[in-house]
Amino acid sequence: MTGKVIETRGYHSLVKTKEYGDISCILQGKLRQKDISSTNPVAVGDYVEIIYDSKTGSGSVIKVMERRNYVVRQSTKLSKSIHIIAANVDCSYLIVNVSNPVTLFSFIDRFLVSSEAFGVPVTIIINKKDILTPKEIEDALILKYIYSQAGYEVRFLSAHTKEGIDELREELNGKTSLFSGNSGVGKSALLNALNPSFNLKEGNISDTYQKGKHTTTFSKMLFLNDYTAVIDTPGIKAFGLTAIKKEELAMFFPEFRSRLKDCRFANCTHLHEPHCAVIKALENEEIAPERYDSYLKMMEDYL
Repeated sequence: MTGKVIETRGYHSLVKTKEYGDISCILQGKLRQKDISSTNPVAVGDYVEIIYDSKTGSGSVIKVMERRNYVVRQSTKLSKSIHIIAANVDCSYLIVNVSNPVTLFSFIDRFLVSSEAFGVPVTIIINKKDILTPKEIEDALILKYIYSQAGYEVRFLSAHTKEGIDELREELNGKTSLFSGNSGVGKSALLNALNPSFNLKEGNISDTYQKGKHTTTFSKMLFLNDYTAVIDTPGIKAFGLTAIKKEELAMFFPEFRSRLKDCRFANCTHLHEPHCAVIKALENEEIAPERYDSYLKMMEDYL
């Protein structure tokens, strides 16, 4: 029997099937021991083969089907290199804030690079538009300009006033979409605005550190209708690069990628070489310095 993983907690998964509905499953032992590079052999969005026990109403996951794509983050565990946030998604929405708490450019760029590397298109959502001060609106417009220039769609939304919610709901129709971001950016509130029946817990901001408090502790697939799903993920504090080679990094910056063929040297690192098309575009203000700074910091990870 096959099904789709809609929730994971350690080695336990909830699998949606046509035959028996949602089945609580445990990961078969041999899959746990399999030589993999991630901390979680099974992720939300995976299609799996299971053995169903009609007596207990539970099952065992015996095989994970090949993934179309996936989104990963750096694992906090030292034994493995990555943690798969979700698999087989049509699009990803990165929720960001320009205040309370501020989403750093470095975090945004690492998320975008990882998504580019694994074939997941991203839309950036600047949330909480209704409470932005004039200075924060200016900061948000700068952020929008930087990422629009890089080739990404950036939009303003407000979960509180519902501005942009109807358009987003229509865009999600018929797709499986991932929602991610730092803790405290309003992701749960945004999902509740899309469908109040989700009734997700919404967190407050820590006054001491101006950081969000975790309200989602595990990834879970929620359904807007029978053929439209959204994946709610835990707030991410940091987003490390994984499984990306140093010489490939520039390929995952769209505004770099279109210029690579114009560099004099095929192995150009875009750091110091003469006649580098990326550096020339930076000097001509065709590439945002914030994006190039992120590239430099990521290159330092390989040193």
